[in-house]
Amino acid sequence: MILFDTVTRRLRVLLGGAGVIPGAAHYIDISTTTQGISNEAVTPFVTNGATPVDAVPVPGASTRRQLKHFWLRNSTGAAVTATVRYDDNGTSYDLVFTLDAGDTLQYTDGHGWSCITSAGESKSSGTGGGSALTVEEVDGAPSVVTVSKIKFAQADGLTVTDEGGGVARVNSSGTPAPDQDARIYALLMGD
Repeated sequence: MILFDTVTRRLRVLLGGAGVIPGAAHYIDISTTTQGISNEAVTPFVTNGATPVDAVPVPGASTRRQLKHFWLRNSTGAAVTATVRYDDNGTSYDLVFTLDAGDTLQYTDGHGWSCITSAGESKSSGTGGGSALTVEEVDGAPSVVTVSKIKFAQADGLTVTDEGGGVARVNSSGTPAPDQDARIYALLMGD
């Protein structure tokens, strides 16, 4: 949840250089007097290069503003660096994202920040230098997506080979342990 609970807090957006890309923020206002929703709004905006623009303006007096959804789409033909700035009366708290052409940065209350590629896939980053990882069976059966790490043990009868082109294959190299399938599922699902 992202709250703006004083008349000096707002959410701003700027780019690492020149560029004009669209976005919008959906928020609700909660009266601190009645504790009820007093307003709901969507504010469309367009970036102005390195000059910050308001995505969520400061709330009025006796009002807490809660961000519900935010999106920013890189409609240019090149990657851009986008900064989402929580401005607390001039003190900035920045989140910096690199958006490839066609990427959409979004925030959804209860789920947090994510980036969707132009192909509609979730984009992630992490340690290890790779990108999002998709785990799929060779026959196209169910897959697991946005995994950042796979754990396995040769003692479970598994080996990994590099097939090139960013593809690794996991094979059974021996007699599997009786609960191997359940253990592999648990590892992939984070259990």
